[in-house]
Amino acid sequence: MLSFDAVEEVCESRQTTLVIHPAVRRAIKGYEESFYVGLRCFLAGESDGLYFLPLQAGGYVRLIFSKKVSSGGHIFSGSIR
Repeated sequence: MLSFDAVEEVCESRQTTLVIHPAVRRAIKGYEESFYVGLRCFLAGESDGLYFLPLQAGGYVRLIFSKKVSSGGHIFSGSIR
């Protein structure tokens, strides 16, 4: 299983910062692999950026990946809203 640290390392190796709210980060625990696949597809332009995070009580919450670039040209991806 892919860890969240591994997901962040992949982003860093691509000179991309992954920005995620702490509550979302905790909720993703256990779903890192599917999160990574969704993020990778989004960054490659192969998806619309939607990620459906399963909830423990049933159902899901819809998260949206977005890309942003800082004034210094640094890419921020995986920003979730």
